[in-house]
Amino acid sequence: MNTRKRSINILTLLLAVMLLTACGSVETRSEHAPVATDRETTAPLPTPATVDEAVLVNLRPLTTSGLAGEAAWAPDGQSVAYTVLSAPPVPYREPPEMQVWWGRADGSDAHVLAEGHSPLFSADGRTIYFLRDVPDSGLRGLWAVDTDGSQPGELIPPTSGIHVYQLTEGGRLVLREWGTYAPLRLFDPTNDESVKLIDVHFHISPENAYLSPDGTRLAYPKGQEVYLAEADGSNPQLLSENGGFSARVWWSPDSRYLAYTTGSHPTDHLVLANRDGETLVTLLSQAESGYASTLVWSPNSRWLLVSTDAYSNDPPRPTCLALFDTEGNRQLLLEAYLHDVAWSPDGRTLALSLWDGPQGELATDNIWLADLTDRATAAQFPRPSATPSPSPTPPLPLPDADLSPEEVIRRFWQAINAQDYRTAWAALTADSRAHFGWPRFEDYYRCIRVAEVIDIQPFPRAPETMFEVNVKVDIDPACETWMLTPGFFVIMVRETPAGPWLIESFNTGP
Repeated sequence: MNTRKRSINILTLLLAVMLLTACGSVETRSEHAPVATDRETTAPLPTPATVDEAVLVNLRPLTTSGLAGEAAWAPDGQSVAYTVLSAPPVPYREPPEMQVWWGRADGSDAHVLAEGHSPLFSADGRTIYFLRDVPDSGLRGLWAVDTDGSQPGELIPPTSGIHVYQLTEGGRLVLREWGTYAPLRLFDPTNDESVKLIDVHFHISPENAYLSPDGTRLAYPKGQEVYLAEADGSNPQLLSENGGFSARVWWSPDSRYLAYTTGSHPTDHLVLANRDGETLVTLLSQAESGYASTLVWSPNSRWLLVSTDAYSNDPPRPTCLALFDTEGNRQLLLEAYLHDVAWSPDGRTLALSLWDGPQGELATDNIWLADLTDRATAAQFPRPSATPSPSPTPPLPLPDADLSPEEVIRRFWQAINAQDYRTAWAALTADSRAHFGWPRFEDYYRCIRVAEVIDIQPFPRAPETMFEVNVKVDIDPACETWMLTPGFFVIMVRETPAGPWLIESFNTGP
């Protein structure tokens, strides 16, 4: 533990988009919203006996910056480490700095530990391992710091895209790297010894291989199929059939179960197998829409949390977070714009990285906590008392409904020219606003010093909704090295039959 240096990290926070729709066969969203209560939890709540009884309660924010994610629980469940951006990310700009924070699960004593990201607690909870990127290099080092912020030090010098994804039962770290045929390594932080688990990996994506927690078996995708082998890669056996680009694997903490996905079109096939690869149950069939974006096992290996998202060519919808048991029973817990989930060591509380702000008006993500209990317990909670409503967001100056698509396009660029970014923002669809995010939109278009519409012509293939726009723009020289001007093929839509024409997208071609 060695040299000390500072670095800046790139974090890509994906912004979820659009209006709420139902997940699966669920007809109403309110049924699956976490139960808010005025009850102060002084004792652990009972956990549900079955999946059917499960419900989330006491949804509460752990962070409020709007720039937090990647939560990791301490082994005792009393504290959480997480990653925080210094500012909202803007495409093509210098990435914001990333910091590792630590705080108690009740929200107190939150403080920054070091520059870096992707925190992971040691087995005794005294040390946090994290990654630190070297700017503009593609290199990344492994660091450690005590939970009080002392003793920061580099464990492994920067290498190509290193990633730490688990602790083995013996407390060693499993290291994956990016790059063709990169090795898998076991690293012992107590003596800095690194052992190649597989000398040269057998697939171009070694970062997707997972070692079982007991260190005896290796599961990995290869050629869009899923394989299971011994820990050293020997005796591989094919598990999937007619797999696809979505092939991924997840071991249970007790190494008894392996969940894996395959799929090549707008669905995933999520299968549960035993440690020998024998199929036990299909959790998600390919008849169900969406892909499994996150899977997290409960600490006791009894349940799985699975979040599914719509593919880009499907109607947008929130992330659906469902609880499964190992027999295939399920319960939808939450519909929200969700990025990642972490399960507390006692299995009672979830740390959720949720997108805030229906129009991206605020910064992007906060970490929220929610307790998992049974419906009978939740029914005993008092409902929240009346509280003052927050200050409402100022209404958007939407275009008049009688304006033509061409007039709305001109209005957008006139607003940019006048530096009236909120009026320009209002000319976008709700989907586009949510996808772009207000801080990023304003920062991006401030780089255009002058904008003048020269000509607008309907495109013959779709003259009512597609337009070729000739716009003369003068870009701030400080932005010229990174800024890409919007495409000048503009798609227009009405979100409601009586609503105004709005800009759905700027495309570089028809």
